[in-house]
Amino acid sequence: MAPLIDLSKLNQASFHAAIAKGVRTAWFNLLRGRHNALLSFREVRDILGLYSKHDRGLQYIELDSIVGSVGRERDFSRDFYPKYEHLRWRWERVSQLFRLSGFQPIELYKVGDVYFVLDGHHRVSVSRAHNTGFIEAFVTEYACRIDIDAHDDIKSITNKLNRTRTPSGTFALS
Repeated sequence: MAPLIDLSKLNQASFHAAIAKGVRTAWFNLLRGRHNALLSFREVRDILGLYSKHDRGLQYIELDSIVGSVGRERDFSRDFYPKYEHLRWRWERVSQLFRLSGFQPIELYKVGDVYFVLDGHHRVSVSRAHNTGFIEAFVTEYACRIDIDAHDDIKSITNKLNRTRTPSGTFALS
């Protein structure tokens, strides 16, 4: 008879491994000059004046393109590794759900080529820790007049926007 696996210990170990990987990734990003903070949807929305949105339905989204959050940008790194111990209890419950039955699709906002988590931060983090590569999501897309990719931060987004302005201060049409 095969030994029973203690899922609570396995999930606890997964959480601590995710925290450790987040710390290593933060150092690596610092050394390489890469961004480690999640983009704030509210900041991006305010800078770009986003208002026109369209429901894009249920899709499979690559985890690497999810680089922002609607309100939880301080809790997770740019790669969605948990940053704080207070996230452990919920993270471990979501990890257990992942192992036993999977979970419901998350909700994302799309701006350019990147996504912001509206609902499902822990599910993204657990999926990242388990190397799934993709996650199922309901997507709402905001119309955007500039190209935004996973390497952008607030400064580069602002610079891209400023380059689209005409001398009169209005925006050039793409």
